[in-house]
Amino acid sequence: MIARPVIVSAACETFRHAVPHREELAMTVFPEVVDLDDLPVRLVRRASLILETGPGVRDELAVVFDADADAFLRIPGGRPDAEIDSLSYDGTRLVLIDRGLGVHPQVTRVGIRILASGEERWFSTPDYQQDQTAVLSPDGTVLAVMGIDDPNTEDGDPPVQAVIELIDLADGRRRRIWAKTGTGDGFGLGWSPDGRKIAATYTEWQEEIDDEDWSTVVVDAATGTVLADTPWTALLGWSNGTWLDDHTVVHEGRTEDGDDKIWFRNLDTREMAVGPDLDAFQVHATIHGRLIIRSIQNGPIVYSTVALDGTDRRPLFTLRSAKSTASNMALAPGAFPPL
Repeated sequence: MIARPVIVSAACETFRHAVPHREELAMTVFPEVVDLDDLPVRLVRRASLILETGPGVRDELAVVFDADADAFLRIPGGRPDAEIDSLSYDGTRLVLIDRGLGVHPQVTRVGIRILASGEERWFSTPDYQQDQTAVLSPDGTVLAVMGIDDPNTEDGDPPVQAVIELIDLADGRRRRIWAKTGTGDGFGLGWSPDGRKIAATYTEWQEEIDDEDWSTVVVDAATGTVLADTPWTALLGWSNGTWLDDHTVVHEGRTEDGDDKIWFRNLDTREMAVGPDLDAFQVHATIHGRLIIRSIQNGPIVYSTVALDGTDRRPLFTLRSAKSTASNMALAPGAFPPL
């Protein structure tokens, strides 16, 4: 049996100091309703968030919220084969991934684009590796990459590994800080706000179900030391939305009863606080001490925020479109407006 973490009875009580009192919260600057089919197209200096529209965020006319103009718009596209993978902490840069689809052998690359100018810089991936997801450190100097090292081209080759590597933007060099054998696809990646820890979700074989399932590891960003490795859990959505503070990582997880809920893991106390039930809504991220959730009501896609226990729902914005859908979002905490 897999050892279960200590569980605290209520997230609100455990993290009661993380959420400001209601009277301290500012009014949101987001528009009430956004028509995705009628947005202007232009460059921006920095973005508060990027929305995933359609089957995936292709690097063409992505939807962003302009942090300076407080307005939704689309930004001009670049490479047709690249995907937007994350947004820098300050909202000034995009992290891109070219997955090499349709090319054999498949070769992936990660890149960074400055939003204001469109200037790009690309980094090659070592042989036999596939970069799955990447995100910039909060200070913007290091790019963390979650990927798969798969040298299994012949019998007797080393086994497949899930890996976390760091790319120093000053010289472009890669350094591997974590690897685990016998694992599969990388799913999520997120730096703690102080830049000292990295959380990542990967797949591994779970004996209890005789199949692969998600696990989430937290490592020291400097040494790669494993601080926590929790099966049956996955990080929330896209970049910069999976840490409540420097010590608390937020992810989806199963209780001993098999229910899917939001969990808050305090790395100092090793305690797990259980948040809202995922049957009620889809949780995308945490920002400013609240959860961003998504629901669909009569067609329009409604985003809201709730307290850590799922109460006190407040509207964020509603998306309407006759041409596309929207789901996940990448956040820039340093450019995100007050809630």
